[in-house]
Amino acid sequence: MESQIHQIDSVDSATDWHLVRSLREVYVQDCQVKISLWGAECQDLSMTMLDNAQKVGAECARFHFSPTRGAGFSALCGVLRAVDFSLRDLVQVLAAADFERGPVEVFGVSVTCSMEPAIRVFSPFHMDRLKPLDKMPKKWTVRHALRAIVNGQYEGFRCTGVMTDDYARDNERNFGRGEFKAPLLFVRRVIESPSGWRVYAEDNNRVALNCHSFDCNELRVKLEASRAA
Repeated sequence: MESQIHQIDSVDSATDWHLVRSLREVYVQDCQVKISLWGAECQDLSMTMLDNAQKVGAECARFHFSPTRGAGFSALCGVLRAVDFSLRDLVQVLAAADFERGPVEVFGVSVTCSMEPAIRVFSPFHMDRLKPLDKMPKKWTVRHALRAIVNGQYEGFRCTGVMTDDYARDNERNFGRGEFKAPLLFVRRVIESPSGWRVYAEDNNRVALNCHSFDCNELRVKLEASRAA
């Protein structure tokens, strides 16, 4: 399971792209882009623009590169060489392309563009858009809980149990119970896959944040607390 959110300042050399390929997913600060690579040879590439991430009512563009079947990572290398491995230049090429009529060929590779609701796009650079709570909500929402987590407004945040269809393995790992060591990974999971998440206010300022009934978590809210998530 992924245990870290990878952030880098810029991508402007072949060495930088080798790093991106080894990590498979990185957030790039200067261009405000999330780069994702997947497939056996990292032959599929997507780039999500993060400028609007977490802005209510806004959208984020996501570009998906689809090399010819069997071409592998070498096809993407051709695209990168065409812009001298500069992510900023590649972003400019994409911004100038007209995707209104469908896929566009970019240096020999087909690229599609889709618009994603910005509220469902995570960016470690824009967590400030999730403002601290100034009072206990009368009716809790999932976003209220995420705001408390991002701004460290708690004195306890833990998983109380995760169930899968493999009981033996669940039991072996104690059903995932314990304090969250990387809260932003949890926040990203909820933001990007919001289906099924519900929040329930309990006693003593405790809030349950669960995905259906198989992923259960508990947050003890303390508004005056503050820590880096």
